[in-house]
Amino acid sequence: MKKILVVWVLFCAFFKMFADDDDKLKLAVMDFEDLSGKISEETLAGASEYIRVAFASTNRYIIISKERQKDTVSDMRKKFNTDPRYKSCTDKNCQIQLGQALSADLIVKTSVSFFADSYTLSSELIELEKEATIIAAREEFDGSQKAMKTAMDKIVAKIVEAEKSQTSPSVQNQSINTTSTIRPNQTTKEYDPLNDKELCKSSRKTNTIAGWEEYLAVYPEGKCAKEANTNIKNKKNKPRNWSNLSPLGGNYPYAVNYCKNLEEDGHKDWRLPNISELREMVQDCPKIEPNGECKIRKDNTSTKKWKMEQCACAFSENEYGAYSKFGDSQCLWSSTVAALSFSKIAYVFCPDGGLIAPAKKEKMMRVRCIRDEKK
Repeated sequence: MKKILVVWVLFCAFFKMFADDDDKLKLAVMDFEDLSGKISEETLAGASEYIRVAFASTNRYIIISKERQKDTVSDMRKKFNTDPRYKSCTDKNCQIQLGQALSADLIVKTSVSFFADSYTLSSELIELEKEATIIAAREEFDGSQKAMKTAMDKIVAKIVEAEKSQTSPSVQNQSINTTSTIRPNQTTKEYDPLNDKELCKSSRKTNTIAGWEEYLAVYPEGKCAKEANTNIKNKKNKPRNWSNLSPLGGNYPYAVNYCKNLEEDGHKDWRLPNISELREMVQDCPKIEPNGECKIRKDNTSTKKWKMEQCACAFSENEYGAYSKFGDSQCLWSSTVAALSFSKIAYVFCPDGGLIAPAKKEKMMRVRCIRDEKK
């Protein structure tokens, strides 16, 4: 009888351990970005590993391994035709794409800057579903490794504490025997968060009206309900000569090839839109609408003509993608190359900031293709 009891206790312990893991969010802790130009690669690598272990030691997240991240970065470089010299993935756009490729829920992006004779360590906890920063923390330090370590410890503590406080009290106070949460308009049956997450991922992968409608039929108030409704609306209202948003982002050569090889809606004659065509999808931002004061157009591409105050609206606090007729929130490549840039810079449209701006071609951006309407 004692043996049976011991086996049962061990079984319950293992079951609880794996059940707890199912409830944890998957977190990818990214390599540091050195904006100061003063930190050695060895120190950056050590700091990245230290903060990764620090988040793991909180036992609050499932931490994606460093080796898997390296392999995925290598695969992304090949897939997106990235210059082999572009070995790192430290800017925000690239790290968001990396996190999505890793199927993470969250990423931590950390940068080191130097200003006014002081170093600042800044970390952001980014929710990949929204591609938005939900928590940020920063600490100043004197540039020494010891002070940097102390700053990292404080930042991890701040982020974890803030993330805990964002958890709904109603969820925190559930009985330990509760295995599901009831959401509004779902009171007639149990809500399965794991199935919600998997069905959402499947709908994103197919990215069709039918797929999103199927998701809403099961989870009308689910985790991705807002995303589903937005996608359905945008797809139904989308002009026939515009493609859907690319599922992933890439550098400029990737964007050109993506449109060149795209087969969608029975058509194969897609191309990357020029900056004037991208401006046609702008709404509620007069400065960068087709006849707005921003001087950058397909036939006027000099960076000397570009001015931030003419080519940007205030960041939209109300809703992501507020300045795009399609509801896009990610920056989009245009085919328009900046004059006198030795073909190293092209113009992009970033809907969240209502921004038309030049960008280096190795940056990671999303793509919407266009085709010429037949007369």
